[in-house]
Amino acid sequence: MFLGASGAICGAYDDVVLPAVGEQHDWELELACVLGPGGTIAGYTIANDLTRRDLVYRPDLQAIGTDWLRSKNAPTFLPVGPWIVPAAFVPDPAGNGTHHRRFLEPGDVMESEITGLGAQRNRCVAAS
Repeated sequence: MFLGASGAICGAYDDVVLPAVGEQHDWELELACVLGPGGTIAGYTIANDLTRRDLVYRPDLQAIGTDWLRSKNAPTFLPVGPWIVPAAFVPDPAGNGTHHRRFLEPGDVMESEITGLGAQRNRCVAAS
């Protein structure tokens, strides 16, 4: 679990803007929990948790060494949806770009799917 900015959220079919700062724009397909009353899991959806991997480690933050807030929360860096499915109907899948040694670049198109939850399609564009 990481602290995330609501401004990082975008839709399942929105463009993802790759900021000029950072070069290793990584994708990480995740199963996201939707919380209901009392913190119970009401359902699941797709979340593509993007990270600028080259901005994660910061030597000036010696106490913790990492800056997840800066590396994960650029606008459009959290495509979610398109649907919420009740918890009883969803298994646990996973994936990310670091594992495959493939980082995002302008012009790339991410197509992500979790069976039973739907699919996302996000085009990566350079920051203007």
